[in-house]
Amino acid sequence: VKVVNPNELVELDTTELTVIEDIAEKSVSIQKYRDVLKQVIIRKDSKAIYVIIGMENQTDIHYAMPVKNFFYDAMRYAKQVQMAAQKHKLERRSHHQSKKNVSKTEFLSGWEKTDKLIPVITLTIYYGTEDWDGARSIHEMFDQDIDSMLLDLIPDYKIHLLEPIKITNWDSFESDIGILYHTIAVSNQDCGIEKLVNSEPERYRHVDNKIVNAINFYTKSDFQVEEGKGKTDMCVATQTSKEKARIDECIENCIHFNQSLEETVKYVLDRYSSVSESYIIDRYNSLLSV
Repeated sequence: VKVVNPNELVELDTTELTVIEDIAEKSVSIQKYRDVLKQVIIRKDSKAIYVIIGMENQTDIHYAMPVKNFFYDAMRYAKQVQMAAQKHKLERRSHHQSKKNVSKTEFLSGWEKTDKLIPVITLTIYYGTEDWDGARSIHEMFDQDIDSMLLDLIPDYKIHLLEPIKITNWDSFESDIGILYHTIAVSNQDCGIEKLVNSEPERYRHVDNKIVNAINFYTKSDFQVEEGKGKTDMCVATQTSKEKARIDECIENCIHFNQSLEETVKYVLDRYSSVSESYIIDRYNSLLSV
C-alpha cells in the first residue's frame, strides 16, 4: 500500500543548526549539513501524519553512523523547540495571546504543554557492495562487557539502513531509483550489469539520465548518456561501454609492446571505426602516465 504521495514531498533546508550555552553561559552555534531532508505526509488508516525524513548517502561504511544520525535527529528536534519558542514570543509581543494563560514553566522553557514535535526519521542508504559490518545502534558501539543493568538505563538509537545488495523484491519500486539500486546490487558480479540489462531490455530502454549518471558514479561504470533526450537506452549504453573496454584493452596492449602514439592510433582505428582519434590520444596519454 502506498503511504507517501511523491507530490506531497516538501524540500527542507538541509542545514542543521542549533545554539546551546556552554559552561560560561555563552551561546555556541553548532552547524551540520544533511544530504537530503524532506517533510512528508504519511497516510494510513485515513490519518495524515507529518514526518520529517532525512537521508544520508554512504559510499563507504561509516563505523560511527548511529552517533552521526542521532546527532542530526537531536538537532532537528532542538530546532523545532527553538522555532516554537520564537513563535510564542512573537505572538505574545503582538498581544494576540494576551488573554491566553501561560504558566511560568511554559514561559521559561518556551515550549507549551500543548506543543507537539514532528517525528524525525533518518534513513542511511549504503551504496557499497560489501556487507555493512558497522554498528547499527548506539548500544552496539559500547564495550561488550558493559553491565546489562547499566545498559537498560541507556536509551538506544538504531539506524535505518537500506542496502541495495540485500534487496530481493525489485518489483516494489515504481521509479528508476529501483534501477539504480539493482545495478549496484549486481555490479560486483561478473558482467552483472550487462546480464541484468539484457534480462529486462524493455525496462532499461528509457532510463532517466540522472539515474545513469548515478550508476556511473556508484558502480564506477562508463555508460554513455544520451544528453539531448533526457533519457538513455541502457541496452545501447551497455554495448558501447563494452566496446570502450575492448578499445582500452587494445590501447593498453599497444603501450605494453612499446608502440608509439602514431602507431597506436593507426592500429586502433583499423579495428574500431566508431572510435575517434582524440579519444585514442587521450586514453593513450592517460594510460601511459599510470
